[in-house]
Amino acid sequence: MDRFDENSLASFPSTISGFAGWADALSVHIPPAFITSGFTFRFRWITDGIHDTTGGGLYNRGCLLDNIHLETYDDGSANTYGFKNGTSMAAPHVAGLASLISGYRPNFSNSDIKSIILETGESVASLSGKTVSGKRINAYRALASLSVPTITNLRMFTSASGTQISQSGNTNRATPYFSWSSPVSQGTMSGYLVSIDSATGRIYSGSTQNLYFSGYTFSQDGIYTVSIVGQNDMSATGSIVTQVFSLETVAPVVSILSHADNASLTGSTVTITGSISDSSSIAGLTLNGSAVTVSSGSFTTALTLSGGDNTLTFHATDIL
Repeated sequence: MDRFDENSLASFPSTISGFAGWADALSVHIPPAFITSGFTFRFRWITDGIHDTTGGGLYNRGCLLDNIHLETYDDGSANTYGFKNGTSMAAPHVAGLASLISGYRPNFSNSDIKSIILETGESVASLSGKTVSGKRINAYRALASLSVPTITNLRMFTSASGTQISQSGNTNRATPYFSWSSPVSQGTMSGYLVSIDSATGRIYSGSTQNLYFSGYTFSQDGIYTVSIVGQNDMSATGSIVTQVFSLETVAPVVSILSHADNASLTGSTVTITGSISDSSSIAGLTLNGSAVTVSSGSFTTALTLSGGDNTLTFHATDIL
């Protein structure tokens, strides 16, 4: 028990109430056997009020006990808990989260780590106007933003139940079906972002929750790039996986420009000029079995004539 008389109390600095008194921490040992869910405690404070000479003895306050605060709880084990607040307590929590992020991503700069902490924090109304962000940190959201899904095995099919299109990626289906794999362990998924690019730029952007996509019908033949990227619940994206393929649904048409049908020609050699439609998807062109070079949809070739009627047979082959 701690005992104080009037003279010793008067020697202490003033308490919050403004009167002289004892304002320090008191350490009391509580046997572990007493620490239960229904544990209570009380103080027995004995004082003699007649010795109070404060204010000429007018107040008769004696000694009193107020503003009791339980600072520390110790159950007798190595774990001791304290209750503190303020920036001195917030700083180690933020520093600890920064260390966790750095451990997962050692290549991140300090500014990268700061951005992640700020972006993944939770807004708290009571912090609005008191801190720069108005947020409290959220370790789960911060670490989840580092884990992004990985897409593998991107393939293209003629339809959902159709056959797989060859690795070269050539199809005559205007609405091909794409499927892929994504390990669940790569983070909490929110979906997959899908984009389609043609030779002239992006023609489609969308998203899907599924491991497949077939929501776009191509309006014209050409070469296209389909890109798939996974996104987690913190909007962080992984590596982009692409599939380049050629779409050909219309057969090419050859037109002869230099001579009309059934024209009468003189000489043993003539020059034949013409054009071919959809030249971007042409795999080859022959004239009477001989290869003809096509440039920007046009061609020019020499033909040796024989006596009598000559038949010109053009054979255009598309990428399929």
